[in-house]
Amino acid sequence: MTEKVRNGLLGKLNDAQKALDRGDKGPALAKLGDFITQVEGQYGKGISTTNGDLLLGYSDNLIALISG
Repeated sequence: MTEKVRNGLLGKLNDAQKALDRGDKGPALAKLGDFITQVEGQYGKGISTTNGDLLLGYSDNLIALISG
């Protein structure tokens, strides 16, 4: 994974956490959606399929927890 991809993914996760810290579930879910879109775009290219599957699975779990 390139540094640009890694930074982009981490930025989205950090933004989601900041939104949750403010109690804003909607923006947090939107950032996680952006995270998923970026993972899918890099799937099998900048992100291996194994790591992509893990990241997508974790993202889905986070969304389920936040959505409650």
